[in-house]
Amino acid sequence: APAKVTLAGREGMKEGYMGPYELSAEPAHGYPCYSKRAAGGATHWLYRLSGSGQWMVAPDDFNIAKNLGGICSARAAALPTEAGLAWTYANNGFHDDPKMTCTEG
Repeated sequence: APAKVTLAGREGMKEGYMGPYELSAEPAHGYPCYSKRAAGGATHWLYRLSGSGQWMVAPDDFNIAKNLGGICSARAAALPTEAGLAWTYANNGFHDDPKMTCTEG
């Protein structure tokens, strides 16, 4: 798994989830997990959902066990940096954002 990934492209709602994420020492659901220091000292997490295999961004680690979050890949992937992977954001359901990307580094 890449040591660092960067989420980019979301503007407005959920924009705070964008930025660089570093590989965490602790996996989640048996897959790599990434974390990012957020404004105000919080930590955001990028992790793979246990059931669907989609990638999710959560505002805190207790959401990982619940498979919750505010940004989600449109389909399952082995890594969040998979080529062509589309992303969605939560606002009364999940909505496509074609500008969002997750890249290595």
